[in-house]
Amino acid sequence: MRKKEPKGRYAALITAVMLMIGMFTPVHAAEKSSTLPNETVPVSSQSSSSALPSEKINTEPVLELNRSSLFFGEPGTVHSFTAQASKDAVLTISSSNPEVAQAQIGEWDEQQGGFICTVSAEAAGKTTITVTDGKVVRELSVTVAEKAAGSNIAVWLDTTCRYTFKGIGKSYTVKICTTPDAVPQCTSMDPSVMTVSKPVWSSKAKGYFCTLTSVGEGDAALAVQAGGTRKVLNVSVVIPPVYLWADTSSYQFGSYGQSYIVFMRTSPDTRPVVTSDDQTVVTAGLPVWDQNVKGYLCRLTAGKEGETVVTITAGKTVKKIPIKVAYQPAAIYRDTYSYRFQTPGQEYTMLFRTAGNLPLQITSSNQDSVTVGSINWNAKWKGYLCTMRAGGKAGSAVVTATVGSSSVTIPVTVDLKPVPISLDTTSYHFYYRGQHYTLLTKVSASVPALISSTDSSKISIQTVQKGNGVYLTNITALQEGQADVIVRAGSRAAHMSAQVSFVPIQITASESSHRFSNLHQSCTVLFHTSYNLAPQISTSNSWIASAQSLGWDAGRKGYLCRVTSTGTGAAAITAQIGRAASSTIHITVTCPDPMLLRAQNYNSSTGYLLLVDTAHHKVGVYRGRKGSWNQVYKWDCANGAAATPTVKGQFQVGSRGYYFDSGYVRCFYYTQIYGNYLFHSVLYRQTSYPAVVVDGRVGMALSHGCVRLKLENAKWIYQNIPYRTKVAIY
Repeated sequence: MRKKEPKGRYAALITAVMLMIGMFTPVHAAEKSSTLPNETVPVSSQSSSSALPSEKINTEPVLELNRSSLFFGEPGTVHSFTAQASKDAVLTISSSNPEVAQAQIGEWDEQQGGFICTVSAEAAGKTTITVTDGKVVRELSVTVAEKAAGSNIAVWLDTTCRYTFKGIGKSYTVKICTTPDAVPQCTSMDPSVMTVSKPVWSSKAKGYFCTLTSVGEGDAALAVQAGGTRKVLNVSVVIPPVYLWADTSSYQFGSYGQSYIVFMRTSPDTRPVVTSDDQTVVTAGLPVWDQNVKGYLCRLTAGKEGETVVTITAGKTVKKIPIKVAYQPAAIYRDTYSYRFQTPGQEYTMLFRTAGNLPLQITSSNQDSVTVGSINWNAKWKGYLCTMRAGGKAGSAVVTATVGSSSVTIPVTVDLKPVPISLDTTSYHFYYRGQHYTLLTKVSASVPALISSTDSSKISIQTVQKGNGVYLTNITALQEGQADVIVRAGSRAAHMSAQVSFVPIQITASESSHRFSNLHQSCTVLFHTSYNLAPQISTSNSWIASAQSLGWDAGRKGYLCRVTSTGTGAAAITAQIGRAASSTIHITVTCPDPMLLRAQNYNSSTGYLLLVDTAHHKVGVYRGRKGSWNQVYKWDCANGAAATPTVKGQFQVGSRGYYFDSGYVRCFYYTQIYGNYLFHSVLYRQTSYPAVVVDGRVGMALSHGCVRLKLENAKWIYQNIPYRTKVAIY
């Protein structure tokens, strides 16, 4: 539908407006519309911008300052402002006149969303602070007055009445408003009563916030200075009475190291302070809140004999608990009455039990010969464990265990005699990370050997005692360098030097692949290795090909491996030296046996499968799974005669037994196939064990329907084939 033309007095007005719009149309807009004569130009500015693909998107970094100017009432003061930018921005800051003011960029503030920058006034005058992020530059003007600006700066506080803190550690935030560009200075008239934080500008509140915190009882004041204007807020800190309860009014310890945990309850949010008048008699730990008991717990530990007072303070409330430490007699059990060390560094862990599980003190009279370690409670043994260790000097010592006023002594002797030490090598070179070597050590069977490493970062060791003075130490290379394995026995020591230097390792095989045309065939493969290192040989599928290492062949200077085909399919034989090198031989095994090929079509609920070929009188035993069965055995059998044929189909192995009788003969090791159809031995006389064969024929059809096997074959099925194994007869 065509638009109607404007009529009347409005027509001239509309026409004039349209002409004016045409006059002020930008040149580029006119050019663009001339290139699109048949299109309608949208009125929306958003649509117009989308029609201009040549416009560039602004990718400059965002940088904004929360202040445009700063005013300093006098030199020597410091103010701050926020440079709002991304956290990973690299900002630079400078002053056009460092003699008037200097600026520095601080750390990123998550709450302010930018970097906190500080400006320090040096002298009266004006300067410009420039902040740059790449090509983006922002400026802030700074004025430093020579003297206080006087009453022309207004200062307003959100509270003017005295503020009272009720308790220590309480906080109150004051809002401060000043004239534009005047940053207030806030100080505490008594920091021992109240501390004051630095004012922080809030653009949202258009003012500064300053936090006051109570730290001690008394009176103080907040002084706010902006230019020549000064405002004061009076503050009081009072500590109200606090409820305090303790679970004991006195306590007596009977042994050194004995502990008692005091349970305390106070008014909400009030942490008690616990002190001891004499730390040598009783020490007090730090009170810890326990959510389960809704109170504080503090451990008291007894020291020397004497008396002291433990003081609990909560606010102004004080509770005193008199404590006495008086050692009392206590029974002590020990697992040994004497001990003899024969090698330096040898250890023995003693077990002590005390009446009431009181803690012990254990000391040695001769630290050069015997030292004692820490004492630890063992819940399993219901006692304390402490380790004695032989020093480097022969001699004797007395180990004393004390509980309260009771003590027991344990005489200990360090008897160091020369003992011959035999190592299978005195040096070894490791060529790759993770390489192992087992060191064989022999010493006198009556003297223990201690084996250690001088540098556990280069080599790690694990030692196993085999008995009769024989030790096997597995050494593993960790990092390049030099380390020693030290073996100590009696007064002697032996060293094995370990050199670790990692070098490229290679393994080459005498052939890259091998094909077997039947089962149970074998071949030998020779592996040559760098530095004659022994490889680990493995197979990817032992049901197809097995690998047996034959060791070093001195004549051919390599390591031999026998590979044997065990089933049909493909497998890989790998020779590997740690993670340093490996070599793989691909093995393929094929078999013309039609019975083995037929077996691949069956599945079984166990890892075994039995096949009976009635036409060729064969029994096949297979292991694996459908499509990957490997032939384990293939035997001749005697299946059912023409008049009494063996049942055909798929069945599952059922019951089994030692023997059964049929007429005048006996069949041993029977395994049920289906109903009365069984695997069993050939026919024997009826004796308690198979001794005399009556009919031992196999490889033909002559049974009454069962599958007869030689005695050893029937016995193997009886002993090895699992219940519910698939049996396929065809």
